Amino acid sequence: MMADITPVLGRADANLPASLERLFDLVRIQSISTDPAFKAECRKAAEWLVAELEALGFEASVRDTPGHPMVVAHHAAEKASAPHLLFYGHYDVQPVDPLNLWDAPPFEPAIKELEPGRKVITGRGTSDDKGQLLTFVEAVRAYKETHKALPCRITILFEGEEESGSPSLKPFLEANAAELKADYALICDTGMWDRETPAVSAGLRGLVGEEIVVTAADRDLHSGLFGGAAANPIHILTDILAGLHDGTGRVTLDNFYDGVEETPVAINGELGDARQDGREIPRRCRPFHSRRGEGAFGAGTDLGTANRGGQRHQRRLYRRRLQDGDRRAGLRQGLLPPRRRPGPGKDPRELPRLCPLEDSGGLLG
Repeated sequence: MMADITPVLGRADANLPASLERLFDLVRIQSISTDPAFKAECRKAAEWLVAELEALGFEASVRDTPGHPMVVAHHAAEKASAPHLLFYGHYDVQPVDPLNLWDAPPFEPAIKELEPGRKVITGRGTSDDKGQLLTFVEAVRAYKETHKALPCRITILFEGEEESGSPSLKPFLEANAAELKADYALICDTGMWDRETPAVSAGLRGLVGEEIVVTAADRDLHSGLFGGAAANPIHILTDILAGLHDGTGRVTLDNFYDGVEETPVAINGELGDARQDGREIPRRCRPFHSRRGEGAFGAGTDLGTANRGGQRHQRRLYRRRLQDGDRRAGLRQGLLPPRRRPGPGKDPRELPRLCPLEDSGGLLG
């Protein structure tokens, strides 16, 4: 028989001030995984988590990898026959540049009231993923303080390279498969639909990184003499970018959507009518629309067929790296590293083979 959850929720509410302090302590650790200058900070975050988990009764340890360390922790259940749950989160965060766009220092967390009755926690990592992983840890704390023992066996895996492509994760999982094998796996690196409505995410996006280099002339040409006449690789790259989507936002690459499940008709119909052109947005679609900011969707964007966030059709991400340097003699070569986000159910490793950029409707010539 499942224990009553009501007193656990009450304990979690009573613990909230202390829970927030623990979150703030973790957010203050500058665990940026993509920058080697923050390597020590990443280890500091891992060690901080181990100390917290040990204080809760877990057997926890920092596990070294070729990159940033993993945190692995185990806690027994009240009954040996109880199911085994594996919980995953990541303690690393994205870079904070450019700093001048921040309203406050990124690693100085705070609670701000944006409008009456609406408070938010600010600081890098508060919502990706330090806040989420500590929500689970604090839930364990509240449950143990209420019922003394846990209803299931728990293994925790915290990664330190999620924001840099998780290069060590797959080898670590393979090397420790027997230890990490569980009946259920829970990933808490998502969000709620809105402040009152929880959400269960059934699929997550993949990530494929590639690099395109366009070479025009066989040597550097001075833009003062040849600019406007000679082919400019940056202009060619912008044409490529412009051709990767049609007028509704749909990706034009061949086979890009193959193997990804369709969104249910009911959801598709509602989102298909959600525009930012003055027409009323269906109530259940408003949180998705509003939290992306004014101007996030163009008037011609068909949200029902092209841009449904976590649904079937996935956006493409391009980092601002159209390289021509700042040299005047720069008409020779341009470089673009596109990031493709395949939908749930599609193996990212198969994407370059199934829909290669160089074969996509002549986009690359």
